[in-house]
Amino acid sequence: MIQSITSQGLVLYNRNFREDDKLVKIFTEQAGKRMFFVKHAGQSKLAPVIQPLVLARFLLRINDDGLSYIEDYHEVMTFPKINSDLFVMAYATYVAALQMLVCRIISRMLPCLLS
Repeated sequence: MIQSITSQGLVLYNRNFREDDKLVKIFTEQAGKRMFFVKHAGQSKLAPVIQPLVLARFLLRINDDGLSYIEDYHEVMTFPKINSDLFVMAYATYVAALQMLVCRIISRMLPCLLS
């Protein structure tokens, strides 16, 4: 089932997919962590907001069975002090990746801990 929602989200990372498309991982307020498909990302109006560590209010089409889609965005906030320093950006990206790994480990261990 596909549903449209508006939610604040933080872009965790993006990855090239096929020739000109991107897969973008966003941590959203309402839908949690989701992977979004952006077609023709280089020429897309979404190009500025699918960069890592960008905070925005997104209009999203959430698909429970597969990839979701970003329809539009509003209220973009960037972090210039993080983006201007390569080492700080690398550290912030590392912390975000570490958080995702910890969440994945906890979700796998939780059923074992509850039984």
